[in-house]
Amino acid sequence: MSNEWDDIVCLPIIDISNNYNKNDVSIEQDSIDFITYQQLHSHVFSIDLGGPHDQKIHFEKKCNFLMKILRYMLFWKTYELKPHFVAEGNRIIRIAGQTFDNRNKLHIRCLYTIFAKLTGNVVLGMKRFGQHWEEIGFQGSDPSTDFRGVGLLGLFQLTFFVITPKICQLSKEIYDLSMDQVQHYPFAITSMNITQIVLQMLRDGSLNCFINRSDSVLIIFNQFYYGTFLYFHKIWKKDKKTIMDIGYVLKGMKR
Repeated sequence: MSNEWDDIVCLPIIDISNNYNKNDVSIEQDSIDFITYQQLHSHVFSIDLGGPHDQKIHFEKKCNFLMKILRYMLFWKTYELKPHFVAEGNRIIRIAGQTFDNRNKLHIRCLYTIFAKLTGNVVLGMKRFGQHWEEIGFQGSDPSTDFRGVGLLGLFQLTFFVITPKICQLSKEIYDLSMDQVQHYPFAITSMNITQIVLQMLRDGSLNCFINRSDSVLIIFNQFYYGTFLYFHKIWKKDKKTIMDIGYVLKGMKR
């Protein structure tokens, strides 16, 4: 198993300790209700991120002079994020820097919702820590230690994936392949890597043109996450990939 995890693309680790004790979980586990799309969507836009942060997102991809001229001729200035989207874009980026809080009931609800939606198992009194989390592709008994480089955004993206109408069935289909006896791979860890890929696309301006033609940064961000995971899934299924290939596949998607 250790060799399999070594093939996963490594991301910077964010401290998620929150100074809690595994034997002192403040949430009553048998009273958790599953989170809805509307609740999570509202939370994304209401979470306190510690003050204003309006630094503009720029298109920062490296390209030569001719490509810059061509880009300007084709897109005029549409590759720059429109001003009214800047705050929302930065909110998403800053959520990636927020840490999991074991005392936050919504964070716990997200974890339990992910587990139940993917596995179909609704277990009253399911423990916050335990090997059951490995069933959905976390590395160990505490899922929060796997939110690498994407913080709470990784948790929220995976939750959106399993609860969004018309998309949740796709998440189940992809998860089922991750549990295949031959083609198995760590679903949750792969999700964190895909969130990191799309986050970089937001940061470097690759999503700007799509966002500018939409109503919401979050909607486009989620759509690209779903699409990227589907692309990964199709490669994995069509090419009969195994756990030994996962590092190469993810690295290829980051290019």
